[in-house]
Order: sequence, then structure tokens, then C-alpha cells
Amino acid sequence: MRIAIGSEQISKILNYEDRTTCVLFGDGAGAALIKLDDSLYVHKAYADGNFEGLNCTGVGKKDNYLHMDGKAVFKAAVTHLIKQ
Repeated sequence: MRIAIGSEQISKILNYEDRTTCVLFGDGAGAALIKLDDSLYVHKAYADGNFEGLNCTGVGKKDNYLHMDGKAVFKAAVTHLIKQ
């Protein structure tokens, strides 16, 4: 058995005056207990960082908040889900 643990602190890059973005994101953590098995299951989830609809200029920059174009994000998500 193996344990995988991950966490993220999105609250540091959220602008709480931008109600179109901040209500959708928050800090989180999760853990999973993983057991080796002979069956094959593959789940692919990724972000290539090349999408202008959801971006952050980076910590330490003048405007270091997460920005989201909701319509563009929705369109990208629906397009990606259809392909799978």
C-alpha cells in the first residue's frame, strides 16, 4: 500500500473583490490509499498552462491574482470532455 497526499493554497492568489472567480476556488487537500492491482485503469487530467481563459501572472507581480473568463473556461471544459 502507498499513500498519496496533496494540497493547494489558492486563497493567496484570489482577489476577493472579483466575485466571478473567487466563489469558485478555495484551498484544499486530499489523500488516497493506493494498492497495486493487476487490473488496468488510467485517468488522465492535466492543464498545459497555455490557456488565457484562466491565468495568474505569478506571485510577486503587481497583479498576482487568478483571473478567469468564465465563458472561455466553460467552452474549454466542454470541448475537452467531449474528446474523452
